[in-house]
Amino acid sequence: MTIDWLRDLFIIIFAIIATGVLLFIGFMTISLYRRAKLALDAILDTAEMVRAISSFVKNEVSNTRPLVQAMTIIQGIREGVDIINRLFRNKR
Repeated sequence: MTIDWLRDLFIIIFAIIATGVLLFIGFMTISLYRRAKLALDAILDTAEMVRAISSFVKNEVSNTRPLVQAMTIIQGIREGVDIINRLFRNKR
């Protein structure tokens, strides 16, 4: 065994180990990508669901706006009547 032969042996062993490490890193990267893609798809589905719910709530709130306005007017009239009643009660 000469030094040249040992050098070539170490180069071959290093090449085999480096190939194995690169294959392992490649498999791990693909696995991580698939998991991240599943998580991102779930997040996108959740965002779409939140968008649909907020759109529904917005439509329902806009449908109740006339009722809220009417209730506000009634409450204002009631408060006005209560204030007038308190003014006349204090004078007695």
